[in-house]
Amino acid sequence: MLDFLDTYARASAQALLVVCRYLDSRPKGQDGAALREALQPSALVKPTELKASMLGPALAVGEALGFIESDRGRQPVWTLSRTLDRRVLGDSPGSTRAFYDSVLSVLGKQSLAAVSSGEKVSDIVLGFVWLAAQDPLEPVSTNWSKGPEDMIIKAGLRREINNDTAWRPFYRWAISLGLAVEISTGTKRSALVPDCSNALRRALPRLPRSLPAEQWFRQVYSALPVLGDSRLVELVPGLTAQSGGTVIGGSLALALHKLEREGLVELVFAEDAVDAVLIQLGERTKRVNRVQILERA
Repeated sequence: MLDFLDTYARASAQALLVVCRYLDSRPKGQDGAALREALQPSALVKPTELKASMLGPALAVGEALGFIESDRGRQPVWTLSRTLDRRVLGDSPGSTRAFYDSVLSVLGKQSLAAVSSGEKVSDIVLGFVWLAAQDPLEPVSTNWSKGPEDMIIKAGLRREINNDTAWRPFYRWAISLGLAVEISTGTKRSALVPDCSNALRRALPRLPRSLPAEQWFRQVYSALPVLGDSRLVELVPGLTAQSGGTVIGGSLALALHKLEREGLVELVFAEDAVDAVLIQLGERTKRVNRVQILERA
């Protein structure tokens, strides 16, 4: 899998969306020069090589995700992949959310395929898995040297996220894909809350309407593996001992409480049920043996 946070650190979810929307309006494709002039016009942006701008990395990420294709010529012509659902490219908030959901879904599928084939999983995916397991009641500073660096080293992910240059695009991708929320903590200071509410909310239409809790969470991990699929958790050294299916904590626990308050899901517990899942958020715990997605969702 492609590593996002090294060579392609300049890429962003927003730039990828802009490129895909533009290519959707150019069915015959565009070469790098035409794309650069259209999306980074020389009258507004200092001319740079394609790979040194945000555009080149966005094209590389889009190609790795299967959203964009090139003819591999000396002057590659880029086109939108025929497999990408054009409905996610509309100019509306709903379409934008659907596009980001598609990105996260593809990353999850590619990651599990990589594990199955013995290939390397992308650096950004391992970062997402780590982030999902963090306590949302203890926000992480967006300042690399004010906590994140030590946390990443402890998690055994220093090779994947090795400095501020990698940390900043990492948390921006996390926010865009619905895995975190940035909050203000004072003048020119902010923190990252591990909160996958937006990602889970977008995925609800793809999840079973009602299932016993353990089965429902298996479906969540199938739809969004970065939230805690054990095959990915095992790749993060600092999380291996925390893997398990009967206790739901971290980002997913917060998301479930938020979605229940919004009237989108119901977390049901029946005294006579045999199996139960424990949802743990700080000192607050809740036993659940069935999850139901409500009509409002």
